[in-house]
Amino acid sequence: FESEARNAASIRMSMSLGFQSVAADMGRFKAMSARESARVASHSGPLDHEEKKAGMKKWKRQWFALWHSPAEDDMVLLCYESSDAPAPLGVARLSRGGYSVQPPKQPRRGHPYCFRISIEAAAGESKTGKYILCASTQESMDAWVEALQPPAARSRAEAKRELMAVQQ
Repeated sequence: FESEARNAASIRMSMSLGFQSVAADMGRFKAMSARESARVASHSGPLDHEEKKAGMKKWKRQWFALWHSPAEDDMVLLCYESSDAPAPLGVARLSRGGYSVQPPKQPRRGHPYCFRISIEAAAGESKTGKYILCASTQESMDAWVEALQPPAARSRAEAKRELMAVQQ
């Protein structure tokens, strides 16, 4: 119930700020500060991100925010340098059926609470990717993995009824 209430609150805040859908609002996300995104995020917090540069892997602590579209089942994952950054370093669109969340293929030494987000190319886009993220605790990792799960499939009529209920 707690995650549903948090998601409903983020949808109400998104609607009050004029957010409609991922496609319509992608430009707004690219200019949104970390503090602004935390107001509309269904989940946010620090995670360690594994980066590969010049063949070397290193970990960097960054701030992430997850936004659920009020009109669609799509989500947006925003990555910031810190919790008070003025703009995101990256924005990843997570479309239903276009991504998966799972454990990494290999365990990471010194980082026991890792998970992997694999993103497939969306229609009309060629961008794919994988992100290895690590939480500081098991509870934090479980909360992120749960938040990243796509909502249960629903018909357009059900989605519209749910949106109307949240609006009221």
